[in-house]
Formats: sequence, C-alpha cells, structure tokens
Amino acid sequence: MPKGKFLTDFEKGQIRAYAEERISKREIARRLRRSHNVILNFLKDPDNYGNNHAGGLTPTVTAKEKRLFLRDLTNKSLSIREAKRANRLTASVTTLWRSIHVTPNIKFQRMKVMPALKPHHMSARLEWARDHMSWTSEWHKVIFSDEKKFNLDGPDGYKYYWHDLRREQQWVSKSVAGGGSVMVWGAIGYNERSNLVIIDGNLNAKKYIDILQQNLLIFATRNAVEDYIFQQDNCPAHKSQAVSQWITDNNINKMQWPAYSPDINIIENCWGHLVRMVYGTGRQFHSRQELKQCINEKWQEMPQEYIQHLFKSMPDRIFQLIHKNGHKTDY
Repeated sequence: MPKGKFLTDFEKGQIRAYAEERISKREIARRLRRSHNVILNFLKDPDNYGNNHAGGLTPTVTAKEKRLFLRDLTNKSLSIREAKRANRLTASVTTLWRSIHVTPNIKFQRMKVMPALKPHHMSARLEWARDHMSWTSEWHKVIFSDEKKFNLDGPDGYKYYWHDLRREQQWVSKSVAGGGSVMVWGAIGYNERSNLVIIDGNLNAKKYIDILQQNLLIFATRNAVEDYIFQQDNCPAHKSQAVSQWITDNNINKMQWPAYSPDINIIENCWGHLVRMVYGTGRQFHSRQELKQCINEKWQEMPQEYIQHLFKSMPDRIFQLIHKNGHKTDY
C-alpha cells in the first residue's frame, strides 16, 4: 500500500502549536484532516519524523550552508522551501527539517500581536504589576472581557515564523478594518464564561452599555463570585463618561487597566484558542451567518479547565512583567 503524503512544514507547526495547547491528538487529526496515526507518529518523535526513506545517500549540508540557511530562515521569515531556493541547496526539505531540529535555538511558532509600547506605557504596566504582585486566588474574582473580530477569509495576524530563541520575538500588527467580518463581545470568569454577543456595526458607548446591561450582570451572578472585579481594556467606547457612570450606578468594582496590555489579559489567550478552533483546518466561510454559528459552537466547546489554567497563570504574568520592567511579556 502506498504511503500517505508527509506532513508539510506548516502542518508540523500547527501540530506543535495545538499540542502545546493540550489539544488531544484525535482532535488535532480532525482539524488537520489527517489520520490519528500520522499525528501520533509525529508527536512521538518530532525530530526524527520522516527520517525513514527509500534508500540512497542523503545529501549533506555543510556547516556554512546550514549557517546561511538558518540566517535566512529566521531573519527574513522565509519558509524552509524559500530558504532552500535562496541558498541553492541540493538537500531535501526533510534533510533541512532535520538540520533545524538538531539546532536547539530554533522554534516554529505563531507571531504574536502587540501594540508598540512607549516609556510611559511601560511605566504604567510596571506600576500596575507591583500593585497586584501579591494576588493569588484574588484573580478568581476577576471577570475579564473583550471584543474580537473574526473575518470570513481567516484571522488577522495569524502568521507563523521560525524564531531564533536567542533573539526577541517578532510581532505582527493587527488589522483594524475590512469587510466580511463578525465582531463579538465575551467575558470569562473562573467558574463560567458568558454567552458571546454579536456586535452589529461599530461599537459605541450606547451599544456597549446595552451589552453590559443585558449580559454582564446576569453572567456575574452565574459565575457565582461575590464582590467580583470587572476588567475591560481602554478602547474609546469603554472609557466614555456614559459607560463610567453606568458602572458606578450599578456598584461594579472596575479594575484599573494599563494601556496596551493584551499580553496580560487572559481573554486574549481564549480568543487565540478560539481562532485556532474556528480556522484550524484553513477553513474559510461564505457567509456571516455560517461564521457566527461556528464561533458560538467552538466557544461553547472550549473547556472551562483551560480557562481556569489561564487564571492560574496570572501571578506568573505579573512576575514576568516586573522582571521585564514593563516590557512585553512572553504571554
């Protein structure tokens, strides 16, 4: 019986990313539309995947060729095939893949999204971290909230690259405009998550107050945490005087949030997880209704244990934020 096609470089990267998120092997196989055995064999020994070949001599890569190849791979964000062509290498992609995986400093990962931080942003982030450095179980009282845009043709900033671990991570800018998309609002608590709310048109103060009135108060009761603390970021609709007054009128304890801090907002990790669930097989959508249905289904499928794991990560995020003096963290 002929063998199936080897996993592509991108598929291998996807498998690694899913595995790091503790997604089951069968679920990874379903999302990539690959057999369970292929996923199992790769994760069993990723470094030697595909080493068994039909015979013949394997072309070697000299130390100089490897050095130039890895330089192009990491500095120019090229794929393995592109770096191979750029350096006119005769070695196969499989051989080059093996040469990467015996290099401990190279990792295939998704490019993170983060706004540019200025000195006053870093100072505010550091002060906020110091104010919360003693928190442990107190984080269980926090309700994290945010909005997220999903496009019909795929997510913004969903870009993978080869990262040299000895260098700073690369970041990609968010896309903030474009048609064919669905905007949602959601919130997460330690015990429960809210329903997703579809936002039609641009979010303004009136729409945001309606969302909070119809969803936050009910969700806070369902989350079963007394004296909860409400977190939101600093987008214009959130900071309006009308919203601030509504929060005051409803006796809601609001957390002061440092600007430009998605790396310490754990709902951003939930959005990332949801994006992988929605688009994990390269899926695109033909209508907003189809996309809405998929987003809601995947949101409900997300394990609450995963969300609780994110809550438990907050002390480590605070520690790293202090250690980096307010600079970007690895989260």
